[in-house]
Amino acid sequence: MTVVQLAFGPLTVLPPRFEKRYRLSPLAVRLLQLRDLARRDPERPAHEVLDPDLLAVVAAQTGQSPTQMTM
Repeated sequence: MTVVQLAFGPLTVLPPRFEKRYRLSPLAVRLLQLRDLARRDPERPAHEVLDPDLLAVVAAQTGQSPTQMTM
């Protein structure tokens, strides 16, 4: 607590009571969800979780077959 003297009298300045809150983007949230799912069930087929277009892009980038990919 800080007290500041002003012309009309003292003013008490209190410290913030709330923690800073950070907002994550929807993409960040989805990536965290996928990471958690991969840790809990690594053998789950990726096609059960990922959008087909996203799975096709990831498969093309990694040189794997989309049907064989797991979480």
